[in-house]
Amino acid sequence: MHSRVGKMWSLRLFCLCLVYYGVLGNVVPTMKIGNPEPGQENFKMCLSEACIGASHTLFQNMNRSMNPCEDFHNFVCGRFQENTIIPEDKSSWSQFSILSEDLSEKGRLLLEKEKSEDDWEIFQDMRRYYQSCLNEDELDKIGYQAVTTYLEKLGGWPMLEGKDWSGEDFKWYEKVYQLNEDGYLMEMFMNIYVGSDSKNSSWRAIHLDQAYLGFSREYLIKGINDEFVQAYLKYNTKLAELVGVDTKIAEEELKDVILFEMELAQISASREDRRDSNKLYNPYILSEFESLPGHPPSWVEFLDRIIYTHNITENERIIVGNPEFFKSFSDVVTKASPRTLANYICLRFVKSVIGLTTSEARDVAQEFAEVVRGTKELPPRWKTCVTTTGFNTGSDISFLYPAGSLYAKHYFPKEAKVVMQEMIDNIRESFKEILDELEWMDDDTRARAHAKLAGMREMIGYPDEILDEDKVTAFYEGVVIKEDQYYDNYMSLRKKARDTEFSRLREKVDKLAWHENAIVAMVNAFYSWSKNSITFPAGILRGNFFNHEAPAYINYGAIGMVIGHEITHGFDDQGRKYDQEGDLTNWWEPETSKKFEDKAQCIIEQANNYESKQVGVKLNGINTQGENIADNGGLAESYRAFEKHLEQNGMAPMLPGLGYTPRQLFWISFGTGWCGKFRDEQVKNQILLGSHAPNDFRIIGALQNNKDFGRDLNCPVGSPMNPEKKCKVW
Repeated sequence: MHSRVGKMWSLRLFCLCLVYYGVLGNVVPTMKIGNPEPGQENFKMCLSEACIGASHTLFQNMNRSMNPCEDFHNFVCGRFQENTIIPEDKSSWSQFSILSEDLSEKGRLLLEKEKSEDDWEIFQDMRRYYQSCLNEDELDKIGYQAVTTYLEKLGGWPMLEGKDWSGEDFKWYEKVYQLNEDGYLMEMFMNIYVGSDSKNSSWRAIHLDQAYLGFSREYLIKGINDEFVQAYLKYNTKLAELVGVDTKIAEEELKDVILFEMELAQISASREDRRDSNKLYNPYILSEFESLPGHPPSWVEFLDRIIYTHNITENERIIVGNPEFFKSFSDVVTKASPRTLANYICLRFVKSVIGLTTSEARDVAQEFAEVVRGTKELPPRWKTCVTTTGFNTGSDISFLYPAGSLYAKHYFPKEAKVVMQEMIDNIRESFKEILDELEWMDDDTRARAHAKLAGMREMIGYPDEILDEDKVTAFYEGVVIKEDQYYDNYMSLRKKARDTEFSRLREKVDKLAWHENAIVAMVNAFYSWSKNSITFPAGILRGNFFNHEAPAYINYGAIGMVIGHEITHGFDDQGRKYDQEGDLTNWWEPETSKKFEDKAQCIIEQANNYESKQVGVKLNGINTQGENIADNGGLAESYRAFEKHLEQNGMAPMLPGLGYTPRQLFWISFGTGWCGKFRDEQVKNQILLGSHAPNDFRIIGALQNNKDFGRDLNCPVGSPMNPEKKCKVW
């Protein structure tokens, strides 16, 4: 029997059992949750493949013995939590993971497929790249030759050279020149990049910002004796050993390196402070940017050599993200010895590329990952290579566009775009109505908010141009892919990405350009401040999040909430500071702005007061406020759009065997989308570093604030899921 047909018959048999035992066996809870809604006493049952599949998914995840008014997360995800075994190579397993795994499998099929007559040549380059990544025997045979050769080019790694290394003429910025020229990482002292000018987003500028550290600031500031910092030191020591450094020497000298990196962490701004885009926007004319001891002697010469595609003069306008960092940087660098600085540079270089070499090096990285995220083993090599080639990634150091093209051709139905467009239009209309109803917003600010909403662009699935061979191929001009030369192949892509970034400095930003919105084969969704746009890649528009043949309550509860979430990001604590054109500007009247902050503070405090039951740690309400505001607003907007859909189209047929009304199924569909199981290490790491709250709070927090949920689930006011106090921004 064909696998699809077999699966369909299995689902139908499952639903027949559900109907029999659910209706005759009284499995449905006796509480009011399952009562028909007015006008639906003679409801119809949906027995399409989409409905049967949805019923199966919801049922197998739910703990129907739990009172949804006590703990809706446990109600919709209890059996998922109980039955899920997190794969050894994962720190978590969720609905996103299920889609990502499926996407990786599809990517593998496309990459291992034999060449066909209509294949583009760039597809063959992509497949050669993938195969060079897969060939671990060859990588192990080559070993660390490329790494050690380049260390010599940098003047040698002091720990490796021993007493033969001389720091007499050492200058850290000369090494940064070298690394940058050859396409390597150069952000270990400061982050330098070309990106849009936040206050004039149609043009680009050179940005200088605090260092991109080898380990998160929030860990490094805990001190050298912290268990995670000690694990980081051990990890770095093992990497040094791989390229020939004596263990004792590595331990001694790397301690100084870590202490230096900890000082860089101490002078860096926190994640909380960096939420304010205005604090990160500090324009200078280059001649006015002071060069202090420890800085490059001339910022003009420094940036002229870094941004090698253009002539940089003293009149260049730059944007500095954290000026205080550069003032303190002077003291930190001048008191560090040349040997420590050189060791730091070489260590960061080694860390940036050693994963391209041997399986032994990847095992060392895995040991460190187990401490931080709890993963027990490396993923299968094919899965890693599928990602680095261009699937399940947004990295431009990959064949991102050809991968998206293949995925779009083979796996994204055109009908899905039509349904998604209608949903986006309806949810946008919901937000428009919400804006009109807000009593705390003045009319001038409201008019500007309407203008921003109306100007918000969307990308659904993929841009049409990604199916154009010439346009896609042009992006990889100059990239050289050789058989069994993974290191060189990766560096060719990396150098191309950097050349492209720098070459665009003087170009006007085309916000409608297809390549600006061409992430396709990825399970995620995005809002862009500078483009005022929302993006829904083809990779997320399937599975439990979206099925264009599923009932509206399933889609509005799942992908509908995601649509609303991304729209609301344009109006969260960060997005609200950008106008309809994507420019950083204050378009809020002062009194209304203060009212927004008061309402956002309620969201912050709600998260601050929530303690993860799994690890006993409270959330960071400041860092998660943007996502929490978007969750709350997105859910409200999607539900309003769904209500309007019911008014216009009437009640949809119910899912077989569950006994829940369409409105109740909306909430169940929403909750199911966020079912996940996480290792303790990952939960702690996410709370410390993440902008997203753990999934249990994303379900519970948003629903506690929604009065429609309490009504539809018949939850008494004052019950855990329907508290009297509710936070609401949008």
